[in-house]
Amino acid sequence: YIDLQLSKTELRLASGEKAVLYVCNGKTPVVPDIIRTSDQSVASLSMENGGVCVTAGDGGTATLTLGFAGHSAQVTVTVEQGVELEYITVEGESYVEVGENIYVTAVFLPQGAPEYPLTWKVDDPSIATISARGNSCTVTGVSPGETYILARTVEPVNGEYHSVMALITVYDKTAGSEPTDINLSAYYVELM
Repeated sequence: YIDLQLSKTELRLASGEKAVLYVCNGKTPVVPDIIRTSDQSVASLSMENGGVCVTAGDGGTATLTLGFAGHSAQVTVTVEQGVELEYITVEGESYVEVGENIYVTAVFLPQGAPEYPLTWKVDDPSIATISARGNSCTVTGVSPGETYILARTVEPVNGEYHSVMALITVYDKTAGSEPTDINLSAYYVELM
């Protein structure tokens, strides 16, 4: 009597992720003698500790056929390709009055890309100082002038550091140096 059961009938994996499936006769695991995939580029198969190891490849869907003793069942595997970080930009204001604060936030692109820890620094702390917290920082105007702030990934991402620089202008309203245009855009994007 064969009561073919699979540990799962559907899998959702990210590219590169692995999962192990078990073929059972009732509740008893058995070593499968039927192991096939409809698309090797989406899901590759190998034996691992009595189970079938599924390794997710390219994005897409594959149907796995697993079984024993002439009986088989199918598993649908859906592989979702992850979005990789391409670059970082910053959002927020770029002009700050002496003694006041503005807030700047790093944005990881394209949309849906994972966020990574950043280090922040300012080129000239006599003009502005920063207080960083995660993917954003507070910029405090110290004295009139211009300086750059830099946000950079702490560790390499896909083999390289990602960074962004933004120009910050500090003005003294009492001295009449107030800017007329307030708009922040990434001044310089560099992959190191």
